[in-house]
Amino acid sequence: MLLVDDEETVRTAALEMLRDLGYQVATCSDGREAVEYYRARWAQTDLVILDMVMPVMGGREAFIAMRRINPRIRAVLSSGYSLDGEAQRILDEGVLVFLGKPYRYAELSAAVAEALARKV
Repeated sequence: MLLVDDEETVRTAALEMLRDLGYQVATCSDGREAVEYYRARWAQTDLVILDMVMPVMGGREAFIAMRRINPRIRAVLSSGYSLDGEAQRILDEGVLVFLGKPYRYAELSAAVAEALARKV
């Protein structure tokens, strides 16, 4: 699994929760770094959790670039903002689940399980 968020405290907290749930997780701090990671390791990456708003490259751009690498990418979009027009647009483009921040253990667990269970 790949977790992408520009806020270190968010990455650290989510990483700890995901590891506690039994997942192996890599992290990246921006979309460009995540695309490069995914390009090299997409076959071993079963899910990507992408923050929507990040410097360098945002979640939508990163998702589109990753989808070019693997059209069957499984992705969760995360944001501290509500499910607005931009978030809905990314979901319409193929992201499987929206996850609001701050992360809550049960919601993170449910979003990951749902995304992994969905057909792509």
